[in-house]
Amino acid sequence: MPESAQHFLLVQKILQHVREEYRALSALALVDDCSKSLSAEKPPNIFGSVPDVFGIDTPRTVTIIGEAKTDGDLNTLRSKAQIKAFYDFLSYQSGGNLILAVPPSSLASARTMIKKLSRANERGAVNVTVLVG
Repeated sequence: MPESAQHFLLVQKILQHVREEYRALSALALVDDCSKSLSAEKPPNIFGSVPDVFGIDTPRTVTIIGEAKTDGDLNTLRSKAQIKAFYDFLSYQSGGNLILAVPPSSLASARTMIKKLSRANERGAVNVTVLVG
C-alpha cells in the first residue's frame, strides 16, 4: 500500500536527523524504505517487520532504526508490535538507537509507549529519540 504524504515527510525528518546527528560517522551505511528505485537497497526484516530507516557503521558502534508513524497508525496493535520488535532488537546491538517520528498530536502517546518499553526491557539500554513532524 502506498504510504501517505505525511508518512513520507516523517521518514524524511528521520533521515535529516540521522545525517545531522551522526555526521561524524564516516562509515555510516543508511538505507530507507521510501526509495522508489528498483535497485535501491532496503532495510532488513527485523522480527517480521521492516523499519522505515536502518543504519549501521563499520566497525559497528551504532545501530539505528527509524520508524515514522502517523496519527492513525501509532496506536494500532501492528505498530505497537513493530516498535517493540525494533526496540528489542536494538537492546542486543552495540549503540542501539531508535528514532520515532510522529505528528505533534501523537507525541504524548509515543512517549508513553517508549516509557513502557524501556521499563519492560532488562537488556541493554536503547537510546530513543522522538521527533515531531
